[in-house]
Order: sequence, then C-alpha cells, then structure tokens
Amino acid sequence: MIQLKNVSKKLSGKQIAHAVSCEVKRGILHISGENGSGKSTLLNMMAGLLKPDDGQILYSGIDIYGQQDTLIKNNVGYCPSSVPVYDFLIGADFFKFICKVKNSPWPSELIDLLKLSPHLETNFASMSYGTKKKFLIIAALLDYPRYHLLDEPMNGIDQKSAQELFKLMTHYLEIEDSICVLVTHDESWLHDWQGQFNYQNINLSCSNCD
Repeated sequence: MIQLKNVSKKLSGKQIAHAVSCEVKRGILHISGENGSGKSTLLNMMAGLLKPDDGQILYSGIDIYGQQDTLIKNNVGYCPSSVPVYDFLIGADFFKFICKVKNSPWPSELIDLLKLSPHLETNFASMSYGTKKKFLIIAALLDYPRYHLLDEPMNGIDQKSAQELFKLMTHYLEIEDSICVLVTHDESWLHDWQGQFNYQNINLSCSNCD
C-alpha cells in the first residue's frame, strides 16, 4: 500500500504540490497534470529523493523519510525522466554498479529483451536518449521491486521495445500487491491496463484522486 497524506512542497518560493492525498493498495497510480504542475517533483518525493515540506509518504505504513526508510527503499524501483548518469560511464559498468548496490545478479534477460547488448561497451555520452532510458528502466526493474516509480517510461523508446516493456510491466503488475506509479503524457497504452488492474489518478491541477 502507498499512502500520500497531505504532501506539500515549495521550490524557489513556488507551490509545487499542495496537500496531495491518496491511498493505493495495488495496481496503477497515474500522476497527471499540465507541464510544470509538479508531477516529476511528486515522483521524486515518493522515491525518497526530495523531502516534502509537509505531510507523509507511507509504504505499507512505513514513512520513506523515517528511521526505517531502508526497508522501503530496497523495494522501490525508480526511473526518472532525465538521465543522471556520468557521460563517461559505459553501459556494462553502469549495470555492474547497479547490481552491486542492489545485490542483484546480472540482468541478462532484460538486456536481451530491450536489445542492449550492442551498447554495453558504449559510453552514455554516445547513446541516444532512448537507449539511455532503457538502461534506467532495467535498473528500476531489477529484483522485482514491489513498487515501481516510472517517469515517462516510453519516451524515446522504439515501438518494438515499447511493446516488450509494456508486456514486462504488465507481468510485474500481476504480482500480488505490486504498485506502479506512472507519470506519462501518452495515456493511450494505459487504457489496456484500466480494465485489468486497479487504476487511480492524481491530477495535480486539483490535487485529488479520481
């Protein structure tokens, strides 16, 4: 379960999120809103990267900014919309680092699925945005985390890889009590999930759950 309790945040004096509240037991939480409404900021707060000014973010009753935060962060897979990776790092070394941090085996199947083998010896500076995004998606999905936080996961992804990613994410959603939190402008592929999984939406223009 994910609970947002009156989560608020100001950045540079601007109110980004105001008293956002929602409760999701499983399925999909879709964060929508206009550009600049704070969707990515809210996702960053949910990932434990940006502390709210007010309110709480609870995973199974545990505050991600509390003393037991490690119990939750080990079960959260996060993929940002940007690519915060050093340009000089090659793909293989990125996976070695992520696998070491997460104590995970080498993600051979995911690498094959998203056709990343030819890019393992390429540095991030030379990769397209879509290729970089595939590396981040695999990092987020390692070890079947219970909670997936994905910011524009399909951006820059070729159609074939997007189809495989959709199947993979569907498989993850079928795991008991798993939750996928999504920020996306392209909602067309969400329709296939809405009839299959529990679906909720937070629209930051009104800060309410539908």
